[in-house]
Amino acid sequence: MPAPPSDGIARRHDLDALRAFAMLLGIALHAAMSFFPSPWPVQDSRQSPLYGLAIGLIHGFRMPLFFLVSGCFTMLVYRRRGLAALLRQRAARILLPLLVSLVTVLPLLWWAAVWAQKPSRAAAAPETLAAAIRGGDREAIDRLLARPADLGATDGEFFLPPLQWAVLVGDEALVRRLLDGGADVVAADRQGNTALHTAAFMGRPAIARLLVDRGADPAARNVTGLRPIDSTTADRGTTEFIIGLLRLPPVDADSLAAGRAATRDWLAAVGPPPAVAPARPDTLGDRYRAWLSSPRFTIHVGRQPLGLFTTPTLHHLWFLWYLCWLVAAFAVWALVGDRGPGPGRAGAWCIPLTLVPQWFMGELFGPDTATGLLPAPHLLAFYGLFFAFGAAAFSPGDGTSPLLDACSRRPWTMLALAVLVAFPAGFVSGALRPLAVAAQAAYPWLVALALVGLFRRWCSHPRPAVRTLADASYWMYLMHLPLVIAGQGIVRDLPWNGFAKFLLLNLAVTAILLVSYRLVVRDTWIGRLLSGPRRAPVT
Repeated sequence: MPAPPSDGIARRHDLDALRAFAMLLGIALHAAMSFFPSPWPVQDSRQSPLYGLAIGLIHGFRMPLFFLVSGCFTMLVYRRRGLAALLRQRAARILLPLLVSLVTVLPLLWWAAVWAQKPSRAAAAPETLAAAIRGGDREAIDRLLARPADLGATDGEFFLPPLQWAVLVGDEALVRRLLDGGADVVAADRQGNTALHTAAFMGRPAIARLLVDRGADPAARNVTGLRPIDSTTADRGTTEFIIGLLRLPPVDADSLAAGRAATRDWLAAVGPPPAVAPARPDTLGDRYRAWLSSPRFTIHVGRQPLGLFTTPTLHHLWFLWYLCWLVAAFAVWALVGDRGPGPGRAGAWCIPLTLVPQWFMGELFGPDTATGLLPAPHLLAFYGLFFAFGAAAFSPGDGTSPLLDACSRRPWTMLALAVLVAFPAGFVSGALRPLAVAAQAAYPWLVALALVGLFRRWCSHPRPAVRTLADASYWMYLMHLPLVIAGQGIVRDLPWNGFAKFLLLNLAVTAILLVSYRLVVRDTWIGRLLSGPRRAPVT
């Protein structure tokens, strides 16, 4: 039976603050992406692997924490006001902002990405061999090939050497000329990809044979452990993203598939030397991800294929779409499965059940990145378990949460276990993959519940500054990514310390968003849409 409306439930200021914390961490997370080698629109000139460590630590728990808190608030509203009021509120606070953002925030994001990817002065210099190859300037190529120093000089935008660009544009004769001139066939880019990785990714079997004949290593692994042969299995969404990011001409899907198949067959015949560990066998997760990217879930918009599960569509707004699905599932439960307020102990089963969707994850650490128009089943189940735990924790209906309190009693111990044990154990592979899956499933629970306990201690009482951030956090998260990417484009080539640029970027974006919230959002219909009616000031 649906729960009747109920009043008198005290506001959980700690959960308000925790939700804002999860939102605002997204600014730091996305700001760090350009300072670590990754498929991100902007690659900073001062990169460090330490940012990759920070990204993994944050990515592993941030969105699970957000969905847990969202489940808490969903049950609180339901117990207090009833199902009809909950659905009206969620439609106003989640679905409507998503629809508005699709025609406002996403166009801004695309514009910022295009603007931020403008060639740097180094990339545009007429005397750069990489730039000449990218632009197809044969006269400049012939002139610059006579300068040996240019053979290893990367472009100033993507930091790829001339040999990589020759492979990308598919010019076998130029690849041969570069190798004859002394280009390093085993040189790798910032992601650890060699020219052979690139030839495999682009489906160029003739160039792959030439590179191997000249000394390229078929067993070379990039920073994520992938060999050249693994690059031939990149899904359609990833392929389109990288080709678009590099501003290469569109590639015919059938020709690319045929070229990759020929390259893969040849590389498999060559095989790695015996000293190299064998390639990871085909697993249930591999087959599942292949199923998600299969033609049965691909439609065509014009002449462009669109993978319903795999083509990036909603970008950082995906969490709103997933929340819509989870609220719909909650409404079904409220109509047919709710037995009224209870202790919510059954929510504890959500913790071990996380192992199931975690098994199907393909990221090096943490949950997969949500991309497609349809929510990937394993991700919807993964985040749904955190959402269900949060909802079950507030099942009593009186604002108390015995389950949540019991699971967050030792926050510092839990944080230590998460960072010192679960995080490093999450990277093991091979025969120890079950351990990695268990560690990666445990990590977000340990951190999220530890933060629940800490915020319960620190933020249980209203504070003006915390409330301001909590009210502004939704607006800040929706709008931050265009500003972050534009800012990354501005600081990319500055010869400053990387951390100084990262810190400046975070401070500038946060300041702009806070000021804009105060001046043009808080007292307008946008503020009421995102945060509800204005609350009385905290004294």
